Amino acid sequence: MPEYLIALSIGPVQEFIAAARRTRDLWYGSHILSEISRAAASGIASFNENGRQTKLIFPSSGNITDGDSSIANIILAEYEGNSPQDCLEAGKMAARAKWEQMCDKVLKAMGGAIDQDAWNRQKDQVLELYGCWMPMCDAIPPKTSYQVTRTKLMRLLDARKNLRNFCQSHGRDQGLFKSSLDGLRESVLTPYARRQAQQNGHVRGLRLKRQEFLDIVGVVKRGSDRQSFPSVSRVAADPWLRGARQFLPHEFEAFRDKCEILNGMGVLGIIPGNDEVFPFEGGAVFSNRHAELVEESGKETGLEMLAEMRSALAPLVRGHGEPEPYLAILVADGDKVGEALGKIGNADGHRDFSNKLSEFAKNANSIVELHRGVSVYSGGDDVLAFLPLDQALECAARLRSAFSKIVMNDVTLSVGIAIGHCLENLEDLLNWGRASEKHAKKRRTGESGEDRNGLAIHLHKRGGGPIYYRTNWLEGEAPLLLIEFVEFLKGGHLPRRFASDISRLADRYSDWPTSSEEERKLLRDAIKAEAKYRFGRKAAGESKQITDSVRERIIKIIDSFNSHADLREFSALLGIAHQIRLSKSQAEALPADLAGGKPQ
Repeated sequence: MPEYLIALSIGPVQEFIAAARRTRDLWYGSHILSEISRAAASGIASFNENGRQTKLIFPSSGNITDGDSSIANIILAEYEGNSPQDCLEAGKMAARAKWEQMCDKVLKAMGGAIDQDAWNRQKDQVLELYGCWMPMCDAIPPKTSYQVTRTKLMRLLDARKNLRNFCQSHGRDQGLFKSSLDGLRESVLTPYARRQAQQNGHVRGLRLKRQEFLDIVGVVKRGSDRQSFPSVSRVAADPWLRGARQFLPHEFEAFRDKCEILNGMGVLGIIPGNDEVFPFEGGAVFSNRHAELVEESGKETGLEMLAEMRSALAPLVRGHGEPEPYLAILVADGDKVGEALGKIGNADGHRDFSNKLSEFAKNANSIVELHRGVSVYSGGDDVLAFLPLDQALECAARLRSAFSKIVMNDVTLSVGIAIGHCLENLEDLLNWGRASEKHAKKRRTGESGEDRNGLAIHLHKRGGGPIYYRTNWLEGEAPLLLIEFVEFLKGGHLPRRFASDISRLADRYSDWPTSSEEERKLLRDAIKAEAKYRFGRKAAGESKQITDSVRERIIKIIDSFNSHADLREFSALLGIAHQIRLSKSQAEALPADLAGGKPQ
């Protein structure tokens, strides 16, 4: 019997994952794509000819039976027989059947809120299924046959995906609104259907804003009966909630009681799991989100109780400060995974590698949950998660350590962390997270260290430009220098506005000529002298807080400066450490104004 390798790509990734206004759109879109990929892999694996069953490589057979693990959207399998096209078609049919099952379930639940004609037209237009197969090559030496075939097959798959299918559009020219998430298709919620949904109570499930419309993909992502997903505001508020519960327990319980009543009225949602601290959505904590809660719930009767909740929130804010609205978007990706796969010359070796990646993905979910974060996607060597800012560094270090121990094969993990405001557009937060991951993989001009195996942190404040910091993972598990300065700030051991002073100093010396060794030496001496002067002048006014050990540590770092780039990097480290300190101080119920003053 001839032997083949079969590859199948499932999409669209953009519509299922990237097009999102709410975190639930993002999470459930990822879940949809993973479940369709799981069904396709099962369809290929169950296809057999003359008793010879197809053998999966990516994902491995064990992965598709584990409902807790995510499945990547590229499937690779070994097939022995005369009908590779039929085997591939079995996978496509299983993927279509899974998508139709999801659509039908939501349609049944939504009832009259859906324009069924538009729904049925769009249902068959969504999935993008591209596949190819190739007979096993006769390579010399024979052991390289699998390796050569796989390389050619993946190139063929890329070519097939580039040669996209462009189906005839079946949209209607009736002035219907386009989907608010991506604008690709008409809304399946007509104005009449929206009014009917409000009467039947379905708008709460869809969490629609005024003038927001959804196509079939958006409705399936919003309208399923799966659990809710924490919003970015809930993740950002988590450190404040933990600190408030510890610092003001009676006031905190009174606030929780009011939230419980609003939940019973259908105004305030509950986050998944049994969170003992605060099981409700984060919109309750930020007073500027309260009106939005009523709007999205469609429960105007909740206005009176909302006022009572705001009154219960007031003593918490007076005693514990306003909640910090910043959170961390963590994006992690394995380094040189393609190279590692290329060195493995057989299918069994790839299956073993696939199992290791699956084990890491499950560990990653547990690690993110341990640090009170929420995992949007964890499949293979990719992780996307939202985390409370006070837990982000520790979570990144644990992920990196777990990856090194489980996957090995000289493959490392680069982690990017973007720090953003919870009211920023979700698309911007995701783009910042992905940009930080790319920075972690490749250092910028003038930065020290090696490419890959890095940690990059990007701070995006609502006022001022972004701050970038990058370091390479050392043999230890944590970014020790950054953690050290977070602790200095928590203890009040650094001068106020020292970070902004260092930043201005970097600007001053950015144009210093360095064409000769003499000029470079003058630059180093000038930078060190002025940095020490500024530190000494600032520290003199705050001598009680700044210990001798901290003074020695700062002077040692200043002595290592060689250029304005080193100043810029140190300033970025201080600014990011300050933002993390604010979050940690709230989580640990420390005084809000302790050391460092307002953010630089």
